[in-house]
Amino acid sequence: ATDMLTDASVDEAKLKISNSPTNGYMLTAQSGDTGGLTWASAGGGANTLISTTTASSDATISITGMDSTYKIYTITLNTIIGATDAVTLYCAPIIGGAVKTDAYHPYAQMGRNSSAGAIGNESASSTYWKMSISDSGNATGEHLNGEIKIYDPSNTSEMKMITWTTATHLGNTSVTVAVGAGHYNNGEAAMTGLNFRFASGNITSGVFKLWGTL
Repeated sequence: ATDMLTDASVDEAKLKISNSPTNGYMLTAQSGDTGGLTWASAGGGANTLISTTTASSDATISITGMDSTYKIYTITLNTIIGATDAVTLYCAPIIGGAVKTDAYHPYAQMGRNSSAGAIGNESASSTYWKMSISDSGNATGEHLNGEIKIYDPSNTSEMKMITWTTATHLGNTSVTVAVGAGHYNNGEAAMTGLNFRFASGNITSGVFKLWGTL
């Protein structure tokens, strides 16, 4: 006789797990449940990587894949550099398969600039969300980094809201940090992604990662 397991000899049914699986959940011990095992949230704000998109002289970058799996999604921006110097990164929602460019993108943000002190900007009817207070440079060492949170994008009863924190370089002595929020106020349809572009010129390089947050 052999003690080796044959292919497919152990599956979820044979483990007698007490509940059905959910994407992103982990198997945990629970003595009071059937089989002593149950699927549960990892907890603690755990993130699950969904996709990685690397820019390469793109006019725009679309990050899609948001659905009802998670209540909160996160997009991280790593070393984003534009082809044009001193420009701002813009963002708009993708709804119904289309990038929304109408004037329903109110936003507000505040921050600090290492050369100018307290700064901020806002708009009540923009055609995009502005992802930084100051422009981002493209000389050696200059770039943009940040994190965006998207809240309950599949909810069709509420307007879609995002928040962000970004940092930009423009010149050797000028660094800006910004904290902002925006929402799309032309209906409550599900949002499936975000589209990014610079005010002018292509996105030369950088990495965009989409995460599901439990």
